[in-house]
Amino acid sequence: MQRSIVVLAALALTLVVAACGGSSSDSSGGGSSSAPKTDKPIVIGAAIAKTGTFSQYDIPAYNFFKLKVDELNAAGGIKGRKIELVEADARSDPAQAKVAAQRVLGEGAEIVLALCDFDFGSPAALAADQAGKVSFALCAQSPKWGVQGIGPLSYTPSIATFAEGSVMAKFAEQKGLDNGFILTDDTITYDREQCDGFRQSFKGKVAGEDTFKNGDSSIASQITKIKQANPGFLVLCSYPPGGPTALRQIRAAGIDIPIVSEGAMEGTYWTKSVPKIGELYVTSPVSVMGDDPNPKVNDLVKKYTETYGAAPPVGLSIAGYAIGEVLEKALTMTNGDTDGKKLAAALDTFKNVPSLAGDMTFTPELHINKDREMAVLQYVDNKPKHVTQIRSDPSVQLRMSK
Repeated sequence: MQRSIVVLAALALTLVVAACGGSSSDSSGGGSSSAPKTDKPIVIGAAIAKTGTFSQYDIPAYNFFKLKVDELNAAGGIKGRKIELVEADARSDPAQAKVAAQRVLGEGAEIVLALCDFDFGSPAALAADQAGKVSFALCAQSPKWGVQGIGPLSYTPSIATFAEGSVMAKFAEQKGLDNGFILTDDTITYDREQCDGFRQSFKGKVAGEDTFKNGDSSIASQITKIKQANPGFLVLCSYPPGGPTALRQIRAAGIDIPIVSEGAMEGTYWTKSVPKIGELYVTSPVSVMGDDPNPKVNDLVKKYTETYGAAPPVGLSIAGYAIGEVLEKALTMTNGDTDGKKLAAALDTFKNVPSLAGDMTFTPELHINKDREMAVLQYVDNKPKHVTQIRSDPSVQLRMSK
C-alpha cells in the first residue's frame, strides 16, 4: 500500500511538471512571456474625418489601413486575434474629434486612429491616452504628436514637419536653386513647421518672406513683395484649397520661377483650377503614380485602385498601410496584448523598422520619425512624376511651436 501511494504521488508530480513545461513552450519572445489570453477580435476605432476639409487626407489613409487589415485577417489575424473596425466621423472639427474618439472607445476600441493633423486630431488622441489606449494619427507630422503634446501612448507613422522641410531645402540646394522667397500659409501648425524646417536647413540665401491665410481669396500684397524681392525660386508651405489658389495667382502674375513645396500640395484633384502650374516640386513619402522606385509600393497602389475604384490621391496616405505594418509587429511582440503600456513599450523599441512609408524609429521620448528618405516629385503635364530621393537633415531641430 505504501509503495502504491509513493508511485501515485510520483506520477501526479510528473503530470504537474509536464503541464508546466507545456505552458512554457507556448510562450514567445518580443516583450511578452505568456500566450494571448483571448482570441476575441482586436477592436480598432477610427475617430477620423470622413467629411470636411481633412477627409481628403484621412479617407485615403484609412483605406490603405483597411487594405492591411484585410491582409492580416485573411492570414488569421495577429496571434490568433482578428481585427474589427469601428468608426465615427470627426467632421474635420477638433471638438468633434474628441466626441468621435469617446464614441469608438465606448464601442470597445482598444487602439484609436485619429485625424491627419495635430490641431484637429490631437483631441481624439488625448481622449485615447486618458483611457489608457494607444493611438495613431493617420498621417500627422507635428513633433507635438506624442509625449510632448499629447501623452506617452500617442504615435504617428509620419516624418516630422521640420524634417520634411529639410528635405525641401536639401533638394533646392542639390538643384542649384538660391535666393529663395519663403511664403507660409500660417493657418495651421503644419505649414509653419514645414517652412521652419526649410529655414533651418537651407544654406543658401533667402530673398524674403511673407505669410497668408488658407482662406484668403487674394494674395496681391504678397505677390507685390515677391516681385520686389526678385527671388530665384519660391518656397510654398500650404495645402488645398488655399495653396492652389495662391499658386494660380502667382503664375497669373507672371512669376514663373521654380516652386518647391510640401506633401500637402501633392495630388491632381486641384490641378484643373491652376491653368499654369509651371515648374513645381513637392515632397512625398512615396510616388503613387506607378513610378516609385520600390515595386512593392507600385503593387500596393494598383491593389488600392482595384479595391476602391480610383487611385490614391497622394503619397502621404500610404501612412495608413504603414500603421498596419507597425501594429502587426508591435502586437506580435506583445502576443496580441493591446494593453496601452505594454504596446507602447514594444513600439518604443523600434529602430529603423521597415515599412512602405519608410523606416520607423520610436523612443520613449519621440513618437514621430525624424530621419527618413523621401521622394521628390515634379509636376509634368499636370501630374506629379518621381524625380529623386532625398534624406532628411538629421541635425534639424524639432521645435515645439505653439
